[in-house]
Parts: sequence; structure tokens; C-alpha cells
Amino acid sequence: MEEPMPVFWHRAKIEHLIENPPSTPVTVLSGDARILAKVRATYGRVVAYTPTHGLYEWADGGGELRALWEEAKQIRRVTAQEWKGRPLPD
Repeated sequence: MEEPMPVFWHRAKIEHLIENPPSTPVTVLSGDARILAKVRATYGRVVAYTPTHGLYEWADGGGELRALWEEAKQIRRVTAQEWKGRPLPD
């Protein structure tokens, strides 16, 4: 079954960001290893990290998927009970 185009393009963006990190080495997380997190007032998850940054993905107010490298000090891990974000693709 084909994925919706937004998810396809989002995954391509994630791959591009992983290939162009702010520092190295990069550790890529998948499945249940991805970390639920909060950056400022936005809930999402960390899908990769370096010693200084986390690759953070989230769904914006319109449901569009976003991702960017955030400084580690900006990322706060949250539990599944604390997480209040929009649904994210697997």
C-alpha cells in the first residue's frame, strides 16, 4: 500500500537531514526507540541525535509534518502520559 505523499516527502526530508547533521556521529532511532519529546510548547519525537542536537519531528497546527535539528538543551523527554502532540506516522 502506498503512503500518502506528505509522509513520503517527510521521510525524504528526514533522510536528507540525517545526511547533513550539525555534528557527528549521528545515531538514528526507529520504531519504539524514537523518543517522545517537547521543544518549547510543541510535542513531537526525536528520530536521530548527535552529541549536541536532536532531529525533532512534529505535526504542526494544520497536521503537516515538520522536522529540524534542535539543540539538545531545547529538547525535553516526556512520557507517553505527558505527550499531547498530534498523531505522527510510524
